[in-house]
Amino acid sequence: MRFESWRCPICGDVAVGTHDMVPGTALLVFDDEGEAWWTCETELFWDGQKTERDALGRVELVCGQSHTWRAVMDDDLSDCDEHVARFNVLIEIDHEPGFAPTAELVRAALAHSTAAEALVEALNGFTVRMVLLDGSDGRS
Repeated sequence: MRFESWRCPICGDVAVGTHDMVPGTALLVFDDEGEAWWTCETELFWDGQKTERDALGRVELVCGQSHTWRAVMDDDLSDCDEHVARFNVLIEIDHEPGFAPTAELVRAALAHSTAAEALVEALNGFTVRMVLLDGSDGRS
């Protein structure tokens, strides 16, 4: 996987990790009348750990100095997966003068785990044409 950008924008250090969500059960005890207290213990379910993404599909990275920032994580197409079909796509976007969607916006939308839905949401109101490109000489 790769990240854009993988260095902290505040201090320049390399990221040491991502902010993830791990489901857990915060344990309780009850008295005879139904009053409850937390036991200050939580059972974590590590198999449910998931890297959180924002609406644009970006993850939150953390450096060794605890600074955080959003970055695009390119992990959707692994070079090791021989059962993945890869396509080059040209995306043309009509936009209002003075308000053009950036390449970063489109990359972030496509990096989302549900890329098509994220792209539609991110580009709501724009006229979008997508053209499948073949691997040899351009448009097909």
